[in-house]
Amino acid sequence: MRIYKNFINNDWVGAISGKTFLVENPATEEVFAEVSRSGTRDIDAAVVAAGSAFNGWRLTDPGSRSIYSLTTARKRKIGGFLRF
Repeated sequence: MRIYKNFINNDWVGAISGKTFLVENPATEEVFAEVSRSGTRDIDAAVVAAGSAFNGWRLTDPGSRSIYSLTTARKRKIGGFLRF
């Protein structure tokens, strides 16, 4: 079973509350994932982290941003749905 967490401040973290929920295939009723049950505190943490990161990111040239983004996505296998 896959476990999905929030990507906040360059790290995979569970919900602050520690709560999760299970996701099942409606055709088979098989549980295939566990997902963090994010709340407003998780959103606030993500917004603060994004605001902090933006200050340096906005000064980075587009070519460097592209290389960094692709390298990070490959390294972390973000979402498992990115194809290269």
